[in-house]
Amino acid sequence: MKVDIAPFRDLLYQLKDPQKRFRAIHIAARRKRICGRLNRSWPDRAGLACGRFSSPHVERITERVTFGGQEISESMLARMLNWAWLVRERALLRSEPVVTLRVFDLETLAAIIASLKQK
Repeated sequence: MKVDIAPFRDLLYQLKDPQKRFRAIHIAARRKRICGRLNRSWPDRAGLACGRFSSPHVERITERVTFGGQEISESMLARMLNWAWLVRERALLRSEPVVTLRVFDLETLAAIIASLKQK
């Protein structure tokens, strides 16, 4: 399977780049879960809203998306994943992608949209 970020970027572009409507810190490291927890405390202390999207999950998929230290609800995650799937289907009707979106891409899109709804 060829992995390419272009289809995901296209989805974000079609949605008017929702990821640009909030500030984010990207942690790509072996100990990213620990770093994410540490980084969450800084905005909390400053009175800022803080969310986290991490992968993979350990026990439940809902632990991948948190806001203020609380996991996203199953119903909210289900709605966001369904919405991401519908956006994907619309994109497939619009074009002939050489590379398909991965499940991780849809989970990421769902987390971005859930972050906007938490504002």
